[in-house]
Amino acid sequence: MDNNMTRAGRTKCSSFQTSKAKTIVKNRLHFVVGITVSLFLVAALVAASIILPLAYAQQIRSINNPATNPINHIVVIMQENRSFDNYFGTYPGASGIPSGTCMPLSPDHPNVGCVKPFLSTNVISGDLPHGYQSSVIAHDNGKMDGFMVSRK
Repeated sequence: MDNNMTRAGRTKCSSFQTSKAKTIVKNRLHFVVGITVSLFLVAALVAASIILPLAYAQQIRSINNPATNPINHIVVIMQENRSFDNYFGTYPGASGIPSGTCMPLSPDHPNVGCVKPFLSTNVISGDLPHGYQSSVIAHDNGKMDGFMVSRK
């Protein structure tokens, strides 16, 4: 009988062969786990690439539905040195200038009088001063009430 054969006819394994076999099984296990994880990630990516555009399309449909969206138009107005309040501050229903607002003619002497917001029908409005000194006067140490004085 061969030295490597047992009575049952099986081959004896050396410790080297056993170690090699365990390494192969371990490598196969890592391979199978790696493939499984990779397939899971690919499936998640495919699902996301299908579900997200559908969700976005649903969102667009709801935005374009007049029953769910009260906005009919968006108007963008841009002009140098003007703000929302310059255009719509006195417009009814706009969240513009609070009622009762009056800019003092002289912040140091409020009893001299003030100017209430008004609708200007002038085609050309005067430009606000851009200089350092007029900015300091308008700022008035953070009170922001010197705009009328700074225009002089």
